[in-house]
Amino acid sequence: MLAASAIATLLFFGEEFGWRGYLQVRIAPGKPLLAAILTGLIWGIYHFPFVILGISFSGNLIALLIYPIDCILGSIFLGWLRTKSDSVWPACLAHSVGNQFLTPVIALLLPGTSFMLAWGAYTLAGYAVLALALILTRQVPWREMSAEPA
Repeated sequence: MLAASAIATLLFFGEEFGWRGYLQVRIAPGKPLLAAILTGLIWGIYHFPFVILGISFSGNLIALLIYPIDCILGSIFLGWLRTKSDSVWPACLAHSVGNQFLTPVIALLLPGTSFMLAWGAYTLAGYAVLALALILTRQVPWREMSAEPA
């Protein structure tokens, strides 16, 4: 599974380059938390057609609620990785490990649980904890950041 995560990291480059590498750094310059929230909301809505067509969550419409929440929380963490590293690659790797490794492990630990339910559980819980930790430790500032170096 870890080898698959490493390979899939290359595949997540396209998604993370668009979300974190382009949109998140431009949507609300100097306001990283707002940028993460807006990017996450757009990222979550982007997944709606996959749910409606039955590709994700077997068409279960509860995913229309889960995706935006998950993506907002995930954007805080993945955006922090992007900002701290000045690269999209750590976000690509984190996205890949979550999808390729953590979800299958959770699905195995919870027999009878669908893969997508396991995905929803790990992402909502995991990203909520990570996002809260980043916000509480002030790694993602609430106030507007100055464009000038400190």
